[in-house]
Amino acid sequence: MHVHGTLLNELDKLRQEPKVQAFLRPLNIEWKHTVPHAPWAGGLYERLISIFKSIFRVAVGKQLLDSSEMTTVAIEIEAIINSRPLTIIDDETMQPLRSMDFLSSQGYAVSPLPIRREHSRDYLLNYWKEGAIIADEFWEKWQTQYLQTLRDRKQREHKGPHADCLGAHRSSTQRMLASGAHHQHQSKQTVPSRGPEYRTRR
Repeated sequence: MHVHGTLLNELDKLRQEPKVQAFLRPLNIEWKHTVPHAPWAGGLYERLISIFKSIFRVAVGKQLLDSSEMTTVAIEIEAIINSRPLTIIDDETMQPLRSMDFLSSQGYAVSPLPIRREHSRDYLLNYWKEGAIIADEFWEKWQTQYLQTLRDRKQREHKGPHADCLGAHRSSTQRMLASGAHHQHQSKQTVPSRGPEYRTRR
């Protein structure tokens, strides 16, 4: 915890540097920290980052990538993640809403590849092929893990009637009184619901 706090302090100091501010300001980049222990405040992209890291380690393995290969692989993976559907396919357009639609009005999946003049044609083809192999392996594993994430989210949705958890925020004395600690006053009460009939005690 101490190391984590120290790192955040150092990052804040770096963010306040005039050179960093001068770089971020024209790009309209604003630095915001994710709220600790708040999955609703950034939990979605934190989950995607976790999936990306785990699959990327498997796809790359022990290979050593130079800067050009790393850039190619990163851009290919960027296209895979940003082209994932966020909604069901619309009947009129037959096109789901994707992350890339928020990034570019043309719906481009990737950023332009940086090409230097000193790179030969054979060199470019070679690292493009190597990057494509890694991207293909990433894609196969990405489909499995991302779809599993959607299934897990769907399974967590509760469509039935929600029963009140007795005394979830009550004191022990209140829970004892509400649950009928005195057996001589126990009775049964029918609780109306849309499904089968349930009976509770009080």
